[in-house]
Amino acid sequence: KDSVVIDMGSNIGPYALGAVALDHKVIAVDPIVGNQALLYNSLVLTQPEARVYQVLNAVSDEYTSMEAEQTVEGNPGKTVMHKLNSQGGANPADTIQSVLFDDILDLVPEGSPVALKIDVEGYECKALQNFFLAEKK
Repeated sequence: KDSVVIDMGSNIGPYALGAVALDHKVIAVDPIVGNQALLYNSLVLTQPEARVYQVLNAVSDEYTSMEAEQTVEGNPGKTVMHKLNSQGGANPADTIQSVLFDDILDLVPEGSPVALKIDVEGYECKALQNFFLAEKK
Protein backbone atom coordinates (compact mmCIF):
# COMPACT_ATOMS: atom_id res chain seq x y z
CA LYS A 1 0.00 0.00 0.00
CA ASP A 2 1.19 3.50 -0.77
CA SER A 3 -0.77 5.28 1.95
CA VAL A 4 0.96 6.97 4.87
CA VAL A 5 -0.46 7.44 8.35
CA ILE A 6 0.92 10.43 10.24
CA ASP A 7 0.46 9.81 13.95
CA MET A 8 1.18 13.21 15.47
CA GLY A 9 1.33 12.85 19.23
CA SER A 10 1.87 9.11 18.93
CA ASN A 11 2.56 8.56 22.63
CA ILE A 12 3.51 4.86 22.94
CA GLY A 13 2.05 4.13 19.52
CA PRO A 14 -1.30 2.31 19.67
CA TYR A 15 -2.54 3.99 16.47
CA ALA A 16 0.84 3.61 14.78
CA LEU A 17 0.93 -0.09 15.61
CA GLY A 18 -2.62 -0.52 14.30
CA ALA A 19 -1.74 1.23 11.05
CA VAL A 20 1.37 -0.93 10.66
CA ALA A 21 -0.73 -4.06 11.24
CA LEU A 22 -2.89 -2.90 8.31
CA ASP A 23 0.29 -2.58 6.18
CA HIS A 24 0.48 1.22 6.06
CA LYS A 25 3.64 3.26 6.20
CA VAL A 26 3.68 5.31 9.41
CA ILE A 27 5.29 8.54 10.57
CA ALA A 28 5.09 8.55 14.38
CA VAL A 29 5.74 11.97 15.89
CA ASP A 30 6.26 12.35 19.64
CA PRO A 31 8.71 14.50 21.60
CA ILE A 32 9.13 12.13 24.56
CA VAL A 33 12.10 9.76 24.33
CA GLY A 34 10.47 7.16 26.57
CA ASN A 35 7.35 7.03 24.39
CA GLN A 36 9.41 6.58 21.24
CA ALA A 37 11.49 3.87 22.94
CA LEU A 38 8.38 1.90 23.91
CA LEU A 39 7.02 2.19 20.36
CA TYR A 40 10.36 1.05 18.95
CA ASN A 41 10.44 -1.98 21.28
CA SER A 42 6.87 -2.89 20.33
CA LEU A 43 7.78 -2.73 16.65
CA VAL A 44 10.93 -4.83 17.10
CA LEU A 45 9.01 -7.48 19.04
CA THR A 46 5.90 -7.66 16.88
CA GLN A 47 6.54 -6.21 13.43
CA PRO A 48 10.28 -5.88 12.73
CA GLU A 49 9.67 -5.33 9.00
CA ALA A 50 7.35 -2.36 9.63
CA ARG A 51 7.82 0.80 7.63
CA VAL A 52 7.82 3.33 10.48
CA TYR A 53 9.67 6.63 10.62
CA GLN A 54 9.92 7.88 14.21
CA VAL A 55 10.24 11.65 14.69
CA LEU A 56 11.47 12.82 18.09
CA ASN A 57 10.21 16.42 17.96
CA ALA A 58 7.30 18.56 19.04
CA VAL A 59 5.23 20.18 16.27
CA SER A 60 4.49 23.89 16.50
CA ASP A 61 4.00 27.00 14.36
CA GLU A 62 7.68 27.98 14.77
CA TYR A 63 11.07 26.44 15.28
CA THR A 64 11.80 26.75 18.98
CA SER A 65 13.12 24.96 22.04
CA MET A 66 10.55 23.46 24.36
CA GLU A 67 10.25 21.36 27.47
CA ALA A 68 7.63 18.81 28.45
CA GLU A 69 5.52 18.91 31.59
CA GLN A 70 3.44 15.99 32.84
CA THR A 71 0.32 17.77 34.07
CA VAL A 72 -1.56 14.85 35.62
CA GLU A 73 0.23 12.65 38.14
CA GLY A 74 0.24 9.04 36.98
CA ASN A 75 -0.93 9.86 33.44
CA PRO A 76 2.14 10.19 31.20
CA GLY A 77 -0.18 10.65 28.21
CA LYS A 78 -1.21 14.03 29.60
CA THR A 79 1.98 15.89 28.78
CA VAL A 80 2.04 19.49 27.56
CA MET A 81 4.84 21.38 25.89
CA HIS A 82 6.11 24.79 27.02
CA LYS A 83 8.26 27.12 24.98
CA LEU A 84 11.54 27.90 26.69
CA ASN A 85 12.38 31.55 27.16
CA SER A 86 15.60 32.98 25.81
CA GLN A 87 17.30 32.52 29.20
CA GLY A 88 16.85 28.75 28.92
CA GLY A 89 16.31 27.23 32.33
CA ALA A 90 15.71 23.63 31.32
CA ASN A 91 18.29 20.92 31.53
CA PRO A 92 19.76 20.73 28.00
CA ALA A 93 19.14 16.97 27.99
CA ASP A 94 15.41 17.69 28.48
CA THR A 95 15.18 20.33 25.74
CA ILE A 96 12.96 19.38 22.80
CA GLN A 97 13.18 21.06 19.42
CA SER A 98 9.98 21.81 17.55
CA VAL A 99 9.45 21.38 13.84
CA LEU A 100 6.69 22.52 11.50
CA PHE A 101 3.93 20.29 10.15
CA ASP A 102 5.36 20.98 6.68
CA ASP A 103 8.60 19.31 7.82
CA ILE A 104 6.61 16.19 8.66
CA LEU A 105 4.85 16.32 5.28
CA ASP A 106 8.27 16.44 3.59
CA LEU A 107 8.74 12.85 4.80
CA VAL A 108 5.71 11.65 2.80
CA PRO A 109 6.46 10.35 -0.70
CA GLU A 110 4.93 12.58 -3.37
CA GLY A 111 1.48 11.46 -4.44
CA SER A 112 0.90 9.20 -1.44
CA PRO A 113 -2.51 9.39 0.24
CA VAL A 114 -2.20 10.59 3.84
CA ALA A 115 -4.28 9.96 6.94
CA LEU A 116 -3.60 12.25 9.90
CA LYS A 117 -4.25 11.37 13.52
CA ILE A 118 -3.42 14.29 15.80
CA ASP A 119 -3.45 14.43 19.59
CA VAL A 120 -1.05 17.05 20.86
CA GLU A 121 -2.75 18.19 24.06
CA GLY A 122 -4.31 21.46 22.96
CA TYR A 123 -1.64 22.37 20.41
CA GLU A 124 -3.59 21.06 17.39
CA CYS A 125 -4.34 24.54 15.99
CA LYS A 126 -0.82 25.79 16.66
CA ALA A 127 0.70 22.68 15.06
CA LEU A 128 -1.38 23.10 11.87
CA GLN A 129 -1.58 26.91 11.73
CA ASN A 130 1.19 27.57 9.19
CA PHE A 131 -0.01 24.74 6.97
CA PHE A 132 -3.51 26.21 6.72
CA LEU A 133 -2.28 29.80 6.30
CA ALA A 134 0.31 29.02 3.63
CA GLU A 135 -0.39 29.78 0.01
CA LYS A 136 -0.64 26.48 -1.80
CA LYS A 137 1.53 26.05 -4.87
